[in-house]
Amino acid sequence: MRHKMCETMVLTLVLAVGGIAILFCLPLNQQLFACGAMIIVCTVVFVCLLEMMLLRKMLVKHAEKLLDTLDDMIAEKEEISFSEYHDTLTVKIQDRMKQYHEIMIYTREENQKEKEMIQSMVSDIAHQVRTPAANLKMFAEILGRKNLSEERKKQFFTMMEAQTEKINFLMDAMTKMSRLETGLVSLHQKRQ
Repeated sequence: MRHKMCETMVLTLVLAVGGIAILFCLPLNQQLFACGAMIIVCTVVFVCLLEMMLLRKMLVKHAEKLLDTLDDMIAEKEEISFSEYHDTLTVKIQDRMKQYHEIMIYTREENQKEKEMIQSMVSDIAHQVRTPAANLKMFAEILGRKNLSEERKKQFFTMMEAQTEKINFLMDAMTKMSRLETGLVSLHQKRQ
């Protein structure tokens, strides 16, 4: 379409120049010459304006297609149809949009995997906390009995202390997982 517009504009300009050249060659009076030249110039201006309006319409159409594609990307659609254009600049923009869309999908999938992994770890830690908590409850019940020797009480207090340390370790791990999940802390791998 752009090629046709250029051809039309060139043809109009050639006809205008040719028309003015003919007017110069003809033995016309000055008023008739000015009138003919004015008609030719007006015709050229009109055709050029018409071509510019058609070009603008074409650009708006391409821009609307690009905006539709961007709207689909913002809506995070999985499959976005990229229509084929014949305009070089539009193809370049479309290719970059495709690349960005693929990066967005990959990043979203990676984030989802990381989130699921962290949720799984937090769930596992929460499950692991139940065992030492149950042990602490059992040891507290045993210590509540009156017929225990001092040595036996010390053993149960030592075991309770160990279970408390397990709970502290697991709570610290859950806190770190929570910070990872919310983005307060990030991990950076490096070789050592």
